[in-house]
Amino acid sequence: MNAMMPADDMPGIPWAGMNAYSMLIPDPWEVAWTRLDAVFNGYAAPIVGAATQSFSPETQAILAALAGFLQISRQVSFTNPVPITANTTAGNALLNQNLKRKLLVIQNNSTATAAGDIAPTFYVGFGQQPQAGLALGLPPGVGLVLDISCPTDAIYIAQAGEVNTGGTVTVQGVVQEGA
Repeated sequence: MNAMMPADDMPGIPWAGMNAYSMLIPDPWEVAWTRLDAVFNGYAAPIVGAATQSFSPETQAILAALAGFLQISRQVSFTNPVPITANTTAGNALLNQNLKRKLLVIQNNSTATAAGDIAPTFYVGFGQQPQAGLALGLPPGVGLVLDISCPTDAIYIAQAGEVNTGGTVTVQGVVQEGA
């Protein structure tokens, strides 16, 4: 059932001759995974860069392959940032649903400098209006980056917990997406 990768067509490729399953999960008797000297593959790999000098050549080869993949697949163009202010209401989506969204950044930059003042917590709703205490909460000074598994739903923000008796609370934040 599993098509083998032809070893003779790909000289120097360490995974040639393996099927998709054995690339990810080796067989229990596979010699390359049972060696005790920590050398799991016998191929030389190019050095990726100064940051990876402490890694083994095998790890450097994996990092080089991943870096190439990520450069191709994760190119992101940012949209203009959407500000979050004291006038932002939970009933209006700050970002509409976007099925091409690959990256989402939400940040609460609110501040309060007087004693007794408290900057608000932002509550994030994905596809629905958030409720304070029941949605994802971002306290002041906290941000969120979703880039591996990024929601494509509309984004709503609610604010709660603000105390502004000293008049020093500044409500500010940002939502930005990349596609």
